[in-house]
Amino acid sequence: MALEATKDPSAGWNVHLDVERYAFTPGRVGGRPRQGEGHAHLYVDGEKIARVYGPWHHVPASAVGQGEHTLSVRLSANDHSTWAVGGEPISDSTAITGGGPAGDAAAAPAPEADTTLEITLDDGAVSPEPGRVEAALGDRVRITVRSDTTETVHLHGYDIERSVAPGQPAVLEFTAETSGLFELEAHESGTLLTQIAVR
Repeated sequence: MALEATKDPSAGWNVHLDVERYAFTPGRVGGRPRQGEGHAHLYVDGEKIARVYGPWHHVPASAVGQGEHTLSVRLSANDHSTWAVGGEPISDSTAITGGGPAGDAAAAPAPEADTTLEITLDDGAVSPEPGRVEAALGDRVRITVRSDTTETVHLHGYDIERSVAPGQPAVLEFTAETSGLFELEAHESGTLLTQIAVR
């Protein structure tokens, strides 16, 4: 497998995964492992930022801070276990540089959020209780999640993942570019944190 990341003319990076004898099967995520199929997990400096369900994926500029970073990917089975050959994960990595010359969208200050939400996961209880947050198409959304345990927070539909740990909140920032109802979930416990309705 080979990972290639090219700068998008607008912002961020376009990532291409060149795989052989491997099929992306997003419809079977969470199912039993099958040889030669699954999805990929994408990381920036070791922190998982997304699942990849096909050979192409766009990494937004907001996912990468200023300076040099390592973008890496691992092939995973349907059940999220890592595929390996001879005990070595099937993976690849490349260097990317966040920020850039004046006028580059990655170097611009982060825009103010139109919709903000703070969620706390404490001893399995979610505060405020899981409900529905409304956002308009084009809104900038910022969600901060704090937890008393280590978790992976996943926004379905937008496929954004962030790690959260005691004293280390997860911050998910994105532009609401796709309409629909999207669940925000704590993966390890399977806890629903909230729903985001974009109209």
